[in-house]
Order: sequence, then C-alpha cells, then structure tokens
Amino acid sequence: MFYKGDFLLPKKDFEKWSVVACDQYTSEPQYWARVDELVADAPSALRLIYPEVYLGKEDGEIRTANIHKTMADYLQGDCLQEIKDSYVLVRRTMANGTIRTGLVGLIDLSDYDYTPGVDAEIRATEGTVLERIPPRVKIRSGAPMELSHVLLFVDDPEKTVIEPLIGTGEVLYDFDLMEDGGHIEGRRITDDTAVKAALEKLKQNHPDHPLFCVGDGNHSLATAKALSEVNGYAMVELVNIHDEAIVFEPIHRLVKGTDMNTLKKALVDFYGEGQRTIRLTAGETIEEVGICAKDYELTVSLLQNFLDAYQKENNVEIDYIHEDDTLVMLAKEENSVGLFSESVPKDGFFEAIAREGAFPRKTFSMGLAKEKRFYLEARKL
Repeated sequence: MFYKGDFLLPKKDFEKWSVVACDQYTSEPQYWARVDELVADAPSALRLIYPEVYLGKEDGEIRTANIHKTMADYLQGDCLQEIKDSYVLVRRTMANGTIRTGLVGLIDLSDYDYTPGVDAEIRATEGTVLERIPPRVKIRSGAPMELSHVLLFVDDPEKTVIEPLIGTGEVLYDFDLMEDGGHIEGRRITDDTAVKAALEKLKQNHPDHPLFCVGDGNHSLATAKALSEVNGYAMVELVNIHDEAIVFEPIHRLVKGTDMNTLKKALVDFYGEGQRTIRLTAGETIEEVGICAKDYELTVSLLQNFLDAYQKENNVEIDYIHEDDTLVMLAKEENSVGLFSESVPKDGFFEAIAREGAFPRKTFSMGLAKEKRFYLEARKL
C-alpha cells in the first residue's frame, strides 16, 4: 500500500540542495546553467540527477559515473542526516500563492504496473513510451541512492488521508525554492495508523478502481520497476487528486501538413457523423465538426486515436500545444490545423483509468515547469 521509510535530508543549505525535476526545461540549457552556477560547490541534488536536457550527449557515461561517485561521497561524508521510519508531510506554496499538500513515503513496486489492461493497485495515467526506459535504467542501475520526482494521486474527495496531518509533526525544513519555485515546508510524521486506516477504507469503498494513479513521473517509476528485483520499493509523494492546487490543463494537438477541410472530412470518415463536437482552428477561423462517440470518452482519446491512424496514412507532423491562444496562433501558419482538447475532469478520473486504461500520452499538464516537484528527500538503496 503506502509505507513509511528512512529518508535522507541535507544538514544545511536546503536552498542549494533542492532542484526541480530532471525532465523539466529540456529545451532550456540556460536554466540548468544558472542552477549549476547557483549551487557551485555546495552539496546538492543537482549532482545526483541527470537533467534530461543533457540526454544523448557524448559525455553520458562520464556524467552517470560522476553521479554515482557523488552519491557515494555524500553517503560517506557529513552532509546528510537520516530521518528514520517516517513519512514527510510536504506543503508546497507556489509562486501564485496556491498550496499543494503531499505525503512522501514508499510504495511496493509489485503493486505498480503500467501495462495496458492490467488490474494493478497502482497504475499509469498516460501511455508509457517503452523506448524511454532503457536510457534511464542505465543511469539508475547501480546507484546507491534514490531521489524522486514522482507524484502519485489518491482519489480522496472527503480528504481523509493527507489533510488531517496538516500542522502536525516536527518541522524538518522550511525555505524558499530556487528559480521562483515558491516555498516548501516539510514535517516528520511517525504514526502511520490513521493514514493506513483511511487508505484501507478508500480501497474498500472503491474496489473497482486503482488505489493510486501516477500523476507525474511515470517513466521514472517505470524505470524503478525495471530494477525492482534489486530495489523492491520506490519513493513517491502522495497527493490527493482533489487538492485545490492540482489543476489539469488540456494539451491540444497541432497538425502540420494538411488543411481544415481535409482534416474535418477525415475525422468524420473515421468516427462517423454524430453529436459529439470537436473544435478545430486554421487560419482566422474556428470551426466545429460533429462525430459519433460515447459520452464518457475523453476528447483527447478521440483525437489521439484518430491522429495516430491519420499520421500513418499521411505525411503530417503532430505537435502538442499547451494554451488556447498559442494553438490559434500556430494554426494560422499555412497547412496547419489545430484541434482543441479539453481538461480531464477530476471526478471520474480513476473510474476512467479503470475503464479505459491509461490515457494517451500528452493528455494533460499539471501546472508550469517551476511548479513541478523539486528533489529534496533522498533514500539509501
């Protein structure tokens, strides 16, 4: 289910230790250069992770070896403190003032499976790209420490698991995150009785859907799964999907190499004409087309199923766009058509995963890059 663990934290300089998830700012090497300059020679999680902006570079093996060596040096040195047999309650205040509450703990990787159609207690929410796993396994294999940017959702509308812990426990850290990442506070929670009882009740109340779904970091968790024979548990931050700070933003589709009329006709030919409305934009216009689809089917699933087939038959490029205005602007370019997606609802989210399996990749976005999880807690493997 969800377990306490033995966690490592820096003894000082939290501001330099904590850095954003490695899969952020992948097209902005200047961001990571600034972080490197800020950290300098201080102990930092930056030296223990592989920012994905550098994946595929020629120095990959050297970088991985340096990560493993630094992990060993930190473990043997005097820069870390161990917090034993605990959860860590995390209160993350974003730059806009919203607060996300989470609980850091461990999951048993035997409970997690990203394979479509598998009835597992912990499931992926978006399709897993298998090609992304081996390079990450190479980095993680043999590492003596674990850091994690995985956010795991629990479906708890009555707020019975995490929220009752707010304000309790010994304060472990309380500081401002770098690069406008907001503020973060962590408290040590040693009693797991109430947490386990609340989770067990949720499990009994919803036997037909998973207990947890991966909100962020699925490929990181899939990498841990690949090495689960060596390390059977993984560190995650559990977050209530009904937390007010969890906001799902839609990710739209932009098709390059076609025109509005051709794409509309192909969409109707693929699904049949019906009452389900899909919005498209090209040039200066926004148009609608009605297709045949079940009420519960997510717009993003309908779009991606169609586009996967359309791309096989046509020489088009598909891009993934985060904001309405940006989609409209980009669709003004010649031979470009934008298709609007819709936000994924929180209510029924877990039921949809149980019914349809993982959503297509790029289904939703959870906030800005600077609002993603920052590495802080670590764990000795």
